[in-house]
Amino acid sequence: MSEINDILKLLDLTQSEINAATDKEGLYRNTTTGNVEYNGSEIGGGSTASALPVIVVKSNDDTNTFTRSSPLMIPWNQEKYKDTGFSHDNSTNNTRAIVDDASTYQFGGRIRVKNTTDQRAQPTVKIFVNGTEQDWNLASGYIRNSGDSSDDWTLEFTYEPEKLNANDYVELELSHEESNPTTYSSTFIGSESSFWGVKLQGTKGEKGDTGTGSNIIVQENDTTVGTVTNELNFEGFKSITDEGSNKTTVINNQYYHLKDTNTSGGTIDAAFDSLLECVPSSGTLEVTVPVTGVYIIGGKVDIGTDLNKDNGAIQLMYGINGTMGALSDARQNQHGKKNKSNGVQGTWGDVSLTAGDTITLFLSTLDDSASWNNGDIWIATWG
Repeated sequence: MSEINDILKLLDLTQSEINAATDKEGLYRNTTTGNVEYNGSEIGGGSTASALPVIVVKSNDDTNTFTRSSPLMIPWNQEKYKDTGFSHDNSTNNTRAIVDDASTYQFGGRIRVKNTTDQRAQPTVKIFVNGTEQDWNLASGYIRNSGDSSDDWTLEFTYEPEKLNANDYVELELSHEESNPTTYSSTFIGSESSFWGVKLQGTKGEKGDTGTGSNIIVQENDTTVGTVTNELNFEGFKSITDEGSNKTTVINNQYYHLKDTNTSGGTIDAAFDSLLECVPSSGTLEVTVPVTGVYIIGGKVDIGTDLNKDNGAIQLMYGINGTMGALSDARQNQHGKKNKSNGVQGTWGDVSLTAGDTITLFLSTLDDSASWNNGDIWIATWG
């Protein structure tokens, strides 16, 4: 693990040393009180860096439908979190997540779709900013709706960081791929869906009294990068720590991304909705959580042409410490074909994990003793 340390060095003085000094001008830290003083006057102590503001909106409505000719701008009538910096109303323009400040943001979601009448429905979700469609489909599904195949799909996505202006609003739209007939009608399952956003910058800390003072030496990794005479402002950092010996360390938030790949594969005989853990014949297919936090989990398994059964849904789900994840409605489904190339992949967001947890993948193979050829698993978070 690497850390970027921005270091502010101040002179440490005890209260007795300050009282004995004939010249009390300058900026220094009073080690008796723990506060910073300027020209003999206290200007305040330290503070804790704030968390990144987030918004998470949900819905309890499972009745909204959409077609390719009549797409659905998704409404959200419940709020799980709405920190300062975001706005949303549960009834008026409730499709919109509004950002209050100009900054950099990231959005994602989990959208559950059902179709019990049409075969091979392919739902898609797109992101809009201020009513304008952005770039491309965020996620696409495939609802086979035949035999043992699933009649629903979970669209998981995380959109790239986006620079927005104050009062910009973000929405999600559900439709179908252009290959689907315009008559295909699917239902948005709001009770199993969510939409979230993160402002990738914390709020400012409290500012002390200002005034002209002596030079403050600013360092990065113990190397001087400049001096200031009036004000230092730290935003969006993980921690600011007084280490003593005239040294204060500022630690930036760190991005964690861990991945494991296995090319030896293994064998699984698992029925639909009775997934079993992918245990490779050699090597590993697992990652260990480095720090406690909320993660995104991704996985992919290639089954190749080993299926001997036809017209069913193979499923994929993550596991924690040998137990399949609790979000049973978030299992990723893919139609399986006999003696054809098969595979399944999935992404799961907003998963709370504890440092030391072991993350694996669980798979179903149409109740068929099939071999999986290779797989990938990864986790990511900001810590």
